[in-house]
Formats: sequence, C-alpha cells, structure tokens
Amino acid sequence: RGWTRDFHNHYLYYFEAAPWRALVEANASKQAFGDVGMEVEVRVMQAQAALTLAALGEPAQALPEAREAMASLEHTESQLQAAYVRTRLTLILTRSSDPEHWSEAQGIATERLQGATRNPLRQGLANLVLGRVLLARREVREAEDPARLACELLSSLRTYLVPARTLL
Repeated sequence: RGWTRDFHNHYLYYFEAAPWRALVEANASKQAFGDVGMEVEVRVMQAQAALTLAALGEPAQALPEAREAMASLEHTESQLQAAYVRTRLTLILTRSSDPEHWSEAQGIATERLQGATRNPLRQGLANLVLGRVLLARREVREAEDPARLACELLSSLRTYLVPARTLL
C-alpha cells in the first residue's frame, strides 16, 4: 500500500499539478510504511509531503518536517534515501522568502556540484536549485545558465525535467 500511494503522490505532484491530492497520498503512504515498520520510507515520504506543502505555499510549515526527516537519516546507512531527502529539503529552501534559506540551498547545491559523485541527476538538481535561488534573488539573467544546464542534464528524467523547464 505504501508504494502504491507513493507512486500516486509522485504522479499527482509532478504530472497532474494536483498538490492537495498529492499531499493526501504522501501522508497515506507515510502511514502505510509506518504501519509495517519501514521507518526509512516513512522519512522519505515525510520529506515528499513537506515538498508538497511547500508547493502549496507553506514552506514555513514544510521546512521543519523536511529538516526532521533529514536529521533522522543523515547518520544512517540509507545514503540513497538521505540524498533524496536532502534534495527535497534543498528544493523547499528555494521556495522560502528568507534569504538565509536561499544561501543554505545554494551552499548545499554548490557542495553537490563539487562533490566526488558526479551524475546527471545530482548535477541537474543542483543546477535547478541554483537557478531557483538566483530567481528568488531577482537575478533573472544569471539564472538562465543553471536553468538551461538543469534542463540538459535532466532531459532523460521527465519527473525532474518539468520543474527545470519552469525556470526557463
């Protein structure tokens, strides 16, 4: 049940632009994973629900949820899930109106670009974050290069390509 609700959440969030329904599915998925003791997946869905809250215009409510999910995963062996949650946290930071949050998001994205792991998904999402930060700072011309690079790097990953294209 948790995986099915997770799939529905992602579909509604990324392809249907139905954030309220996506939030319902994220919370149902989180509950289903919790019912069977899958704590790591609970935290992943907590971060996904937080991302959905931010899309609904509630980044202040979303941020503590994402930070809690990140804190519970960052010192575990679940590094793939921790990276996923960190990405959600970073995307939420870009939706904030607080310049300190933008700086935090920029720092995480820059760290990702300089890290040893260089794959198109991580690089593309880092450039998406950098573009969003620049737009938040009203540096529209400067945001174009990271936005274009994000689109290029995420071109085969439709789930992430849609948010990247919204920067252009």
